[in-house]
Amino acid sequence: MQANTSPGRSPGTSGSLGASAARSGTRNGENRRGCRCSSSLDPPGWGRVCPPAGFFTRRLAQDWLEAKLTGLRRGVGQRVKTAATFGDATAAWLTYVEHDRKRRPSTIRDYKNAVRQTGEMVRARDAARGDRR
Repeated sequence: MQANTSPGRSPGTSGSLGASAARSGTRNGENRRGCRCSSSLDPPGWGRVCPPAGFFTRRLAQDWLEAKLTGLRRGVGQRVKTAATFGDATAAWLTYVEHDRKRRPSTIRDYKNAVRQTGEMVRARDAARGDRR
């Protein structure tokens, strides 16, 4: 049995290459499975896959995170200290889960146990460091 191929196209490929005229001149682009990728418009490193608007590729997300962490190590964008505590945050979250999300009582009980154990671990860590909160 012979593969169903079009002239000039190898078996197993999908998409097309082409050039289109734009105001700024001719631009090469590629259309792969419904995603129009323009090499002249995409940032370097995107390769052949365009993420939807507002989303990152894995590589872009890793690069963004690395830049953010490097900035934090250098002291750029330091965290702001607030009066909020772990207990305040967990109480608000438990209220949200119980009333807004309407979770079952057994689920709420499990969440409370998890919060209690996490709080104990945080207090133990802070005590070992000598932090007072």
